Amino acid sequence: MKSNRVKNPIVITESSFDAELLQKVLPESLIGDARFVTGMGYSSAISKAKSLALRLEDMIVLVLDSDTLHLSEANEKRERIEFVFKSLGKERQVKAFLFQPEIEVIFFESKFVSNKLSQLIPGFNDFSAFKVYRDNRTKRKIMDSLDKYDLDCLRKETSLKELIKLFEAENNSWRR
Repeated sequence: MKSNRVKNPIVITESSFDAELLQKVLPESLIGDARFVTGMGYSSAISKAKSLALRLEDMIVLVLDSDTLHLSEANEKRERIEFVFKSLGKERQVKAFLFQPEIEVIFFESKFVSNKLSQLIPGFNDFSAFKVYRDNRTKRKIMDSLDKYDLDCLRKETSLKELIKLFEAENNSWRR
């Protein structure tokens, strides 16, 4: 008889930077043995989640960008994703979380972190202009500059706290 217990959740993101960022900002106690899988964009990440859900029993968390500022559109996207996995009978195994409009918004949701990064990176204080600064050197600079206090701010003051709640809600089944 197969066990329904899950030991190692799989976190699927749209890009390697998203995966690296989540590994840095999520508390180690929540992600412990999680495996991070990178899609090459939104559709690829969903496709990988479908493929893995059909082959494995591990809990899968899809962490995606909503690519919209409108809550209703973001909710609609999440509901479409949930419908796909419900139609496969995998709705309990796969959870979807969408950052609005994208994961990097967390840097702007925390006033402290945003101020710190705007001193480090000229022009950083405007999210709409942030796309201009998304080269690899800037990403590395951001990641290297985040200290323990910054991580605490990001975990408590941003939409990241909702993702943390999702992990906490599922944590007991993952750790059994």
